[in-house]
Amino acid sequence: MWLSPNPLRRTADAIADADPENPSSAEIKSAILAQEKFKEQFTLDFFGGWSKLLPRKHYINSRRTYILFNLGVNNILNSTNIRSGGFEQLRFDFEGKNVNKFPPKYYYAFGLNFFGSIGLRF
Repeated sequence: MWLSPNPLRRTADAIADADPENPSSAEIKSAILAQEKFKEQFTLDFFGGWSKLLPRKHYINSRRTYILFNLGVNNILNSTNIRSGGFEQLRFDFEGKNVNKFPPKYYYAFGLNFFGSIGLRF
């Protein structure tokens, strides 16, 4: 997963003053053009379901009728420090070439969450 890039940082104007002979200028140029990659991460999830065919007396319009139960639990380990996305701000310091002046915004995963459902299928 990658951070969504700011297209203004990837223009000729953004790197126009970078001197190819100056090593620090080359580092600034590569910092401007670099795109952040997120580290590998995972969540542990559980999903389970159960269905039961009801007796004939509960059939609807002579169709088999089932009762269904489902349960899901996401992010069992409650990992809220997982970056699930983000973007570079759509502005850039063209004067100072400071890539940290407008830091990126990140989205983080929800903690433990769950759901349950009961259904009737006919």
